[in-house]
Amino acid sequence: MKNRKTLRKIFVDSEKGTIPRTSEKYRKKEQHKSVGCSVAATGMTAFLPPNLLSLFAARPPVPYLPPVDEGKKALPPYSGLSAYISQFEDPATVDYSKVSGPVETKEKRAARLQQEHEARARARIAKELEKCAFSLLIIRV
Repeated sequence: MKNRKTLRKIFVDSEKGTIPRTSEKYRKKEQHKSVGCSVAATGMTAFLPPNLLSLFAARPPVPYLPPVDEGKKALPPYSGLSAYISQFEDPATVDYSKVSGPVETKEKRAARLQQEHEARARARIAKELEKCAFSLLIIRV
């Protein structure tokens, strides 16, 4: 706790309208005012020299331009699909079996892939056996 003299001095000065400010923050602001920097300079930019600090100055506001009035464009009136129905095929005459192919279920696809894999494996094994048999014939002769 501050001693009585300090508290009394602060109280007396506050009645006069002046409160002594000795904080580090206040001293830095006063120092920058004397250098010519703006009070708004805070953070790391506060320690820059004036020539670099001017790079961080705010730009002038963008001038106001009234909006361009192009007027409303004339759009065609709304219309439905009734004009285009005659261009569609009649659903009674369409054969949908030709349009989409036969559907393969997961089980059928798995079985088909398994058979293809086994056929490739049999062909590879037969080819390797032919090579081995040919090499055995050469060695025995």
